[in-house]
Amino acid sequence: MKTVIRYSRKVLTTLRNVHSHYHLPDCAKREERRDKAGLSNEDPGIDNAVTKAIGWLARAQDNSLSKDGGVARDFSLITGWSTSYPETTGYIVPTMLAYADRKKDQAIRDRAKRMLDWLVAIQFSEGGFQGSVIGASPVVPVTFNLASGARLPNPARRPMRLMSHGDCLKLRS
Repeated sequence: MKTVIRYSRKVLTTLRNVHSHYHLPDCAKREERRDKAGLSNEDPGIDNAVTKAIGWLARAQDNSLSKDGGVARDFSLITGWSTSYPETTGYIVPTMLAYADRKKDQAIRDRAKRMLDWLVAIQFSEGGFQGSVIGASPVVPVTFNLASGARLPNPARRPMRLMSHGDCLKLRS
């Protein structure tokens, strides 16, 4: 009897997996096949890996559902790109600016400017930003280091309020 139950569970698990796989989007099926094939033994090198990572961040900005200049919170093979996420975008800005400086890449610098413009547009008057997704409740302000954006041209267009983490703690108490 135990053998029959064990076998039945294996069959049901297999059927669930086949059913789930059948309903996956084509891109998810392709990625599943790539995962099963394993990683390449070839090392792409640091510069190539960094360039590909910057390219992925650019795609995350271009494909954000909110189309506001921020970077999408996440990507799912099932549901696709999500809306822009302030905290993630804020952490990406210094990376994009450092890459733009190192590679003399004006297009990446322009992307960082668009990110900053969006962040300034949604910044709270106290200087913090919405934690989690825009419109989440309760509103929990977060801070991150955007001082790198202060050196960009046109600072009058970006009157962001820079504050230390200590200032934010004072505001919340």
